[in-house]
Formats: sequence, structure tokens, C-alpha cells
Amino acid sequence: MTVRWDGTSIAQFPVIDDREYYAKLAQQTKVLNAKHQGKAGPKPAGKPAAKKTAPRKAAKAAKKKKAVGGWAKSKKAAKKAAKKSAVKRFVKRIVKALTPSKKKKRR
Repeated sequence: MTVRWDGTSIAQFPVIDDREYYAKLAQQTKVLNAKHQGKAGPKPAGKPAAKKTAPRKAAKAAKKKKAVGGWAKSKKAAKKAAKKSAVKRFVKRIVKALTPSKKKKRR
């Protein structure tokens, strides 16, 4: 494509439509995937792998977790309950503010 100003050419650049762009992008991705295929990066340094526990210990731990009780809920359930209770408190406050008091005024 040529850009013109007052009849003179000031710039030229190639025009690439979407099909050509995505074809080139797919080709580049394919080349990069082939280049990095099978290469494993350096393993991150950290804690050593945990040892496997014996079946008895695993069963004992599961039993212990189960015996904790209903207060040990998942984070998602706790968050949902907290959100719900916050809404309930807000509604109660609004209702209380809008309800006329039952106390009689002394004259």
C-alpha cells in the first residue's frame, strides 16, 4: 500500500489480511513448540518431596479430620456464610431503622 500526500508518495508498507496474519502466527507457534519440545526447564528449588505415609497413618489422619466437627468448613463455605450473615445484619439494621419505636413519649 502506498500513502500519498499532495500527489507524492510518502510511505509504503505491506498490507496483511487476517488470514495471512493468523497463518504466520500459527507457523511461528509451531516452530517455537518444536524448538522447546522435550526440554524440561530447571526444577525449582524448594522443599523436598513429602514421604508417603503408611495406610494406618493416613486412615488415622482422615479419622482425626472427620472428628473435628461442623465448625471446620471449607474456605468457600465460610466465605459464603459470612457474606450471607453480613447481608442479614444489614437488612435487620434497615428494618429496625425504618420501624417506628414502640416506646411512648412522656408528656
